[in-house]
Amino acid sequence: MNMTEEFEEILSPSRIEGLLEIACAYNVPLFIAAESRGKTYRYKSRMLEVKKTEDARSVVIDHPVTDGPAIALSPNVAVVVFFAVDKSRFFFDAQVQRKTLFALASHKKVPALEISYPNAIKSGQRRAYFRVPVPLGKPIAVEVGAISGMSDWLAQEPGTWNFPSHVHFEGRILNISVGGMLLSVNEGTKTIPRVGTKLGLRFSVAPDETPIMLKGIIRRKERRDSAKVDAIGIEFIDTAEKFEYKLAINRLYRYVAERQREMLKPETK
Repeated sequence: MNMTEEFEEILSPSRIEGLLEIACAYNVPLFIAAESRGKTYRYKSRMLEVKKTEDARSVVIDHPVTDGPAIALSPNVAVVVFFAVDKSRFFFDAQVQRKTLFALASHKKVPALEISYPNAIKSGQRRAYFRVPVPLGKPIAVEVGAISGMSDWLAQEPGTWNFPSHVHFEGRILNISVGGMLLSVNEGTKTIPRVGTKLGLRFSVAPDETPIMLKGIIRRKERRDSAKVDAIGIEFIDTAEKFEYKLAINRLYRYVAERQREMLKPETK
């Protein structure tokens, strides 16, 4: 299975601009998820406009509505936006900027919400695994192991690799699937290994559970302006090598399924 099937496709800046222009031209429906105190709140909306100024760009969406519990979508609230164009699904991270009014073609003004322009839009169409955000209220910390002999490490074949005996750096999972994770690296970390580096990962998806131990490889690095921290995209590797790794992946299947139900299903009344 190749990387475009296991990991979400990340769109280029030109494709992002074109995709958003199409979505706004057709007022494409969208779905918003916001996290607060470990709970997920869901809203419906639609694309309205890509707003451009000399200094910045933003996305204007219709005033979000919900049939269930809600939180105030005030400035700086982080959201995940899901939408579809031509039967292809996309999603991106954003922050609420401000409430505003939008003039329709009829010149009628309607309540709207201005959110940050995405640094990255990811396609959910080519992924084998559903990726879910980790709630801020239920963070998952990760210990990452590395060793000094990086060139020797990179040359190791599956089955000969030993889990690192010390922690090289730590981070927090931003989103995760059974194929990999996006990990925010704790501030103060002096050196982040380069793309292609193999890592040992140790974390618990629930406070009282035995830690999961998996092997991974860095596939990309990114600067997340909203969080002002570095993040690394990690693919899980050699998952069939040991029985312990298979158990870990099974646990991740359950975690992702639980989060997916929380985010995508209507509230139970």
